Amino acid sequence: MNSRARIKELLETDGKKALVVLDENPFHPSGGGQPGDCGLLSGEGFEAEVKDCFIRDEVPVLQLKLKKGQVVKGMAVEAVVDVERNKVLSRMHTGEHILSRVLENRYEGLAVYKVAISEEESSISLSYSGEINWEILFEAEEIAQEIILKDMPVKVQVMSREKAIEIPDLKINWERVKDSGIRVVSIPGFDTIACSGTHTASTGQVGGVLVTGFRGSAPEWVVDFTIHRERYLTAYSRVMRPLLRNIGCPLEKLPSVYETLQNERRELFKSLDKLKNMVMLPWERTEWGGISILSVVVENLPVDLITPSVRKKMETRSASIIFALSVEGQGKASFVLAREANLEVDLRTFIKNNPQLGIHGGGGPQWVQGMTSETSTKAWLKALETLTNSNH
Repeated sequence: MNSRARIKELLETDGKKALVVLDENPFHPSGGGQPGDCGLLSGEGFEAEVKDCFIRDEVPVLQLKLKKGQVVKGMAVEAVVDVERNKVLSRMHTGEHILSRVLENRYEGLAVYKVAISEEESSISLSYSGEINWEILFEAEEIAQEIILKDMPVKVQVMSREKAIEIPDLKINWERVKDSGIRVVSIPGFDTIACSGTHTASTGQVGGVLVTGFRGSAPEWVVDFTIHRERYLTAYSRVMRPLLRNIGCPLEKLPSVYETLQNERRELFKSLDKLKNMVMLPWERTEWGGISILSVVVENLPVDLITPSVRKKMETRSASIIFALSVEGQGKASFVLAREANLEVDLRTFIKNNPQLGIHGGGGPQWVQGMTSETSTKAWLKALETLTNSNH
């Protein structure tokens, strides 16, 4: 969608960034949980990406990333809205209205209070004192699909506050309404809500909705969904079919197989927990400048079985620095590094100052752990030698 305009106001400039106001603005601003339109602005010797459109002091403002030339107040520009992105966001937003209304209609006390619309997946934040589960979401998804297939009209009207008040069952947060003109989006006989986002002309244009996940606990929940239903189902199928073949079970038995594995995992961890204080590690001592280092290298031993031994060495003050490495393969190992309280060094600084160890982890001044790509004891001891030197 191309249109001609002029730069009415140049609000801010900072290197390659700028905020401008157009005299005729074709970009839809952010609102209702939906991001603003993107696109391009171009003029004589000038080109910029429109990264966002938002409302400031009741005026739509464009956030620009300059690609060529400089933006000047009064200059003529051609504005190009990313229509395809807008269409996807519109489908996603109408899909959200449908799914949200289904959930609110089906479950008493359930209330949607925030949404986050994006191009790939969107989310619905809701309050509900009951339990959200897949059975509830599958049912809501099925009903939403029925509404989409009916291809019901979606109407958008801008009206005064006085007229909006007269609409029965209008969902609106009056405390957030600042504009004199209120946008009301309705699917006749199904949903009526105040919304500043863009929408499709009918429910059929949404295409479909698919719940992709949920999280939280009563009363705060978040439900994730997408409108790219067929693409997601195809992707899920491509993962699921080889998996079912590899584990050798029919689809309907997969949940019970998973539950069995979870139970076995829990029992394994119970057994490991009993073994924690029984593990004997082959510690080796190294002395540097009056500071002792206890180190041990093992293969494929869970770090949960290593940490009790490390803590015991700390409690008995067996050494100033205690280091354990569990090698899981070429270039991959778990590590635990601890120091006694009297040694005035911060182990977090050690991690930061030794990028050659390929450390990914964290902790506190006295204890750090995580993963490392350096499986050589010699390389670790060399790095630890600099740590002991810094304490003198």
